[in-house]
Amino acid sequence: MLAATAVLLLVGGWMFAFYPIYVFPEPAPFSGPQFLNPYEPRDGRWLKANFHAHGIAWGGLTNGRTAERNLAEAYAAMGYDIIGLSTYWRVETLDGGPQVFPAYEHGGNLGRSHHLVIGARSVLHFDYPLVQTVHQKQFMLRLLRRPGEVLVIAHPRLRGGFSFSDMAKLTDYDGMEAVSGIRQSQEWWDAALGAGRLRWIVAGDDTHDSSDRDQTGVCWTMIRAASPAEGDVLAAIRQGHAYGVEGRGGRLGVALDSCEMRGRTIHVRTVPAATAITFIGQGGTVRRTVGNASEAEYTFRDDDTYIRVEIVGQGTHLYLNPVVRTAGGPPDTAEARVNWPASIAMWASYGVLSLVVLASVWYGWPGRFRSRRTRGVPELSTGQ
Repeated sequence: MLAATAVLLLVGGWMFAFYPIYVFPEPAPFSGPQFLNPYEPRDGRWLKANFHAHGIAWGGLTNGRTAERNLAEAYAAMGYDIIGLSTYWRVETLDGGPQVFPAYEHGGNLGRSHHLVIGARSVLHFDYPLVQTVHQKQFMLRLLRRPGEVLVIAHPRLRGGFSFSDMAKLTDYDGMEAVSGIRQSQEWWDAALGAGRLRWIVAGDDTHDSSDRDQTGVCWTMIRAASPAEGDVLAAIRQGHAYGVEGRGGRLGVALDSCEMRGRTIHVRTVPAATAITFIGQGGTVRRTVGNASEAEYTFRDDDTYIRVEIVGQGTHLYLNPVVRTAGGPPDTAEARVNWPASIAMWASYGVLSLVVLASVWYGWPGRFRSRRTRGVPELSTGQ
């Protein structure tokens, strides 16, 4: 029993030690006299996309109640241009039927720190199975991010998978599922944006049953891309040419017509008229709301670092990507760096602990084994 326990401690200990300690960039709110507007120029066409849906997979071990082919057909029937089946740790392809966009969901931990890998060509199966530290979360993002793919933090609010503090620190990912069929996470998005982390929105159902209209066709992403081709779609997401939608049955009751910058003023137009157009700044603070209108505008104040817009109307809620201040060109994208002295010290401490455990087993186990073998055997007398 002692030997088995020692092995478990060693394996588990080294698994949890297998990550670096990071130094995270200091929060640096967006600044500068110019503005980056992801909705200019107005080229391409709008495509309706969902990247987060689960069918029956892995012999039913994961939570999915619909055959994956039927799930894809349900989205095709609702007029989706892009259909992603985000099976856990598997990039799904279907022979015949609707074309499926390559994607998968990564995450096998109790803390529900999950990710969507969009445009994936291979799968990373490694994960830390318990609640993760911010350093483990950063390491996973660095392992998952690969050229040509889009990495998204999934439903950050779910079971505390990510904290506000995490959002202000983490780097090395492209987008955030701030709008989800199972959790709304706009505050987490604002925490990242307020710290100067420019992350674009992705919205998804996270459905597990296509027959349930309360979880299928309720959250999706509108993407303005040159075409539905994989490269064009991924490029559009990376550049923020998208907005999130919350609705019913995949139906867009109100749509974004344009979002323009006129000097310091952001001007939004919808089709048809919206019930409310709301301008939101850092910390999720509402700056202005215009009711029952097809056009609205807001002028950046000196203390506004970004403004994002939410639009409500006709049973639909739109979440636009932010317009952010910049000194010219895209904002600086500082990344977390490894703190080598702290990392080496941590690894060394685990090494010493492992040696102590091994030594205790090596020297202690044989003695205890011999004592059990000789227990109850009488001593031999050397009497006269």
